[in-house]
Amino acid sequence: AHNNINKAGWKLKYLSEESTRLICAKLCNEIQTYKKILRLSINLNEKQVQQSVDELMNSCPTEALATTCNVPMPNITEKLIQSRGYMS
Repeated sequence: AHNNINKAGWKLKYLSEESTRLICAKLCNEIQTYKKILRLSINLNEKQVQQSVDELMNSCPTEALATTCNVPMPNITEKLIQSRGYMS
């Protein structure tokens, strides 16, 4: 069971549809990374992965279906080298 869903409908409580669309668009790269993590996870079965994608579809349908974003993924290589001394 997923505990991260508010059954009462969080959109109605906190954000307008327009605000939700804007936030989803700004989080597009993070959403794409989240979907990749879900697909690569070894501790989730297919049903659990699909349930998470379905939940994402409820809040950010455009980004849930997308495979790329309008803004490229930032390159954090230099940041990792400077702050931790390594690259991933």
